[in-house]
Amino acid sequence: MFNNLKSKMQVATQMAKEKMGKADQSVESEDVRSVKTNLKTIKKGYKQINHSGKAYVSESEKLAMTTNELGDALLSLGSGILTSTSLGSGLHTLGTQLKTMSSVTQNYNAATNTNLVGPIGKLLDVDIKRASDIKKRQEMARLRYDSAISSVKSHKGGKAEEELEIARQSYEQTTRELNEALTLILAEIGNTLMVELKSWANSQAQYYREMSELWTQVENQLAPLPTSASVTTTTTVLNAYVPQPTPTYETTYINQPVYTTQHTQQPTAATYHETSTYSQPGYQSTQSEYVHTESVQGTNQHVSLEKSFQQQVNLEKTTEQRPIEPTM
Repeated sequence: MFNNLKSKMQVATQMAKEKMGKADQSVESEDVRSVKTNLKTIKKGYKQINHSGKAYVSESEKLAMTTNELGDALLSLGSGILTSTSLGSGLHTLGTQLKTMSSVTQNYNAATNTNLVGPIGKLLDVDIKRASDIKKRQEMARLRYDSAISSVKSHKGGKAEEELEIARQSYEQTTRELNEALTLILAEIGNTLMVELKSWANSQAQYYREMSELWTQVENQLAPLPTSASVTTTTTVLNAYVPQPTPTYETTYINQPVYTTQHTQQPTAATYHETSTYSQPGYQSTQSEYVHTESVQGTNQHVSLEKSFQQQVNLEKTTEQRPIEPTM
């Protein structure tokens, strides 16, 4: 564990010195640096192709969807009132061909994935990634090797010499692995990339030929149709709105109390008797009696009132109303 920590500290120290310009990569040859540069260039190029290829397929998919939607819109407009007109025929022709073009675009998008994007992504995710991992390990071995060389120069003999030999062997081993990884990538590119590019180019040429044929068919089908098409429609005049009178309704209340009043004038000139009857369906009737008496004496008029209020409910002297009991 102590040796591992010491090795990491030596690597960090050597890296910091190189960034500040206080140390050089003394052990790295131009050939090894060229291998690293070539690997970096290949990785960057493949990442760009992979990213752009996916974007190309995505945009083509959007174009196919938009073309299909446009075809549906033209077919919808050409139906109904325009069905039997030359304009409706032209809309139907163009809408149908656009939907066919959308289908063709989707098919060739699949070919782009198969012939270009897929193989590029596979090489990037497998072989180039493996080479990148080896490159990182080789760079760490190089830093340890340069650090060991600096240590031997300041502390000659003994353990420093042993650490230098171990660092040298690790550096040489990782450098060989890096060379082999780059050779494998270049062989893979030489054997497959050109084949993939040719296959994709052929599919694209075939795609545009088919699209050109479809547009030529549209042009030929639209050519006989008149440039100016008249469209006749039938207009229905709606009757003017005439407001209707508001209906009236007669409201009838059921089982409501009924009041009747009877006035009786007695033979005397100033005496009146008033009898009121209260009745409600299902209840006994209630009678009320009001007596009004007036008398006149001399030139002055004197009015005296006498009131009496009596209630009779079902032969009982009470103020409550009780339902009529059904007779059996």
